[in-house]
Amino acid sequence: MDYGLRSMSVNGYIVSMTNWFPDVTERHGPMYRAIADALAEDIAAGRIASGTRLPTHRDLAFRLKVTVGTITRAYAEAEKRGLIGGEVGRGTFVLSDTRSPSPDGSPWPPSVETPFINMTVCQPLGTDAERAVTATVTEIAASGQMGTLMGYGPHAGLMSHRIAAAQWMARQHGVETAPETVLITMGAQNATAIATATLTQPGDLVVTERLTYYGAKAVCSMLGLHLEGLAMDEEGLLPDAFESACRRLAPKLLYTVPTLQNPTTAIQPAPRRARITE
Repeated sequence: MDYGLRSMSVNGYIVSMTNWFPDVTERHGPMYRAIADALAEDIAAGRIASGTRLPTHRDLAFRLKVTVGTITRAYAEAEKRGLIGGEVGRGTFVLSDTRSPSPDGSPWPPSVETPFINMTVCQPLGTDAERAVTATVTEIAASGQMGTLMGYGPHAGLMSHRIAAAQWMARQHGVETAPETVLITMGAQNATAIATATLTQPGDLVVTERLTYYGAKAVCSMLGLHLEGLAMDEEGLLPDAFESACRRLAPKLLYTVPTLQNPTTAIQPAPRRARITE
């Protein structure tokens, strides 16, 4: 295996590059996973230092005589484990090597020493969260409903869930609605796509905060919509910026997250929410 290091300038940065070449001859299973496993072992053994820039997808694919897609999957697997991170225009870099992996290979907890911050996820950490998840899964397993929950359900969601959602909306928000009009989605991304597709046509303009959830950008791209970022501060979207955009651009839709805005975690105070709504 070749671990030769050299330095080069990338967009004004001086970075260490490696001629890393994994030995996968004795490994079994999918090639992409074998490459990711080899990378994990070399990082853990200190043969590749944190901050080192890895070979490009095309270069490593050529040297291993595999497809570029295989390297892409291997790097994606390594990134999922918290081993590496990519930066547009700079390349793929090894993250901090001081973290202890969890049983599935992901870092737990994430190291505070890593120079990279993953802003694509927002999830609870720590033993309390683990206990809550364990208790919930145990309760589901003992309920006798596991078979039903593991199969395909109605497209609009289970009626029991739709009834509970309607009751919650009435109790928490004073919104009276029939369970038949409630749609249970497969997560926030599914809900965003459905709502956006319902309210827009291809070519329409959608406005949002200047820093916004990458999933919303993906939805707009998929639906052929134009996306415009608006000014914001530590409390989220600026009402004046939104009003100006309405006058100048006549957007069809505003996408905003008033509580724990992604990725900034900003929280809009009540007066600002009221002004934006007005």
